[in-house]
Amino acid sequence: MEKDKAKCVAKNCKTEFIKPSYHNKNDYEYIKQFLSVKFGIEINNNLKQQFGYYPIEPMAPFHENKEEFIRVEMTIASNEAPIKVKGWKVCLKKEPQDTFYRNFICKNKEGNRKKRCFVVKHFHRTMEIHRGHLLANKFKEFLVSKTDQDDHVNQFFGKGCVENIACQTNGANCDSTTIHGQWYFEDEVVKALNNGEVTKVFYEIYELSVQERSLGRVLLINSEPENVLSYFVFIPNSENSSK
Repeated sequence: MEKDKAKCVAKNCKTEFIKPSYHNKNDYEYIKQFLSVKFGIEINNNLKQQFGYYPIEPMAPFHENKEEFIRVEMTIASNEAPIKVKGWKVCLKKEPQDTFYRNFICKNKEGNRKKRCFVVKHFHRTMEIHRGHLLANKFKEFLVSKTDQDDHVNQFFGKGCVENIACQTNGANCDSTTIHGQWYFEDEVVKALNNGEVTKVFYEIYELSVQERSLGRVLLINSEPENVLSYFVFIPNSENSSK
């Protein structure tokens, strides 16, 4: 399939880049392949879209009390082209320890000097194509302790972190009354943690791309207590915009 391109609107860039997009008929097989390999789930019927996203059934098994912090990078073979996967598996809670910070943001070196664990670069963008976070900026207080909040944390949750940013359509990123993008699910997580409904949120997010074209993201969310929050969805990079 010929890839559509867009021109970056950054003042000193103007470079053409491959637009994120999802085409139901052609890209559906990639999603099925990912779900089969990653979660052992076989999708026999077409996923049905609602509010702009696709609920995935059956729900992936939930493993309680798993306070894991894992950065995911993998390649999955498929009939047409390899599927590149970039994502995170984390535990969000109100009083986080230093695990995420020292493993993925900064490591201490000799003399208490800090070594940054991530890379910052320029990401292309337009008004319709966002530099979309995998782990939202609003999650940093649930991943990084108050004593560790510093400029490195702001850079990690900024708009240029290679490990935490990927191009995303505005409809997939934002929220509206008719289309629920990633923002909607992030808000549900933050509200549940802030109002005390849950003590922990187990959050997994995987961005899928084929030949440098981002198809969209799979989210798997659960909580402690179990099932207060329970989502397993695919958010496509569709051209619908949230208004």
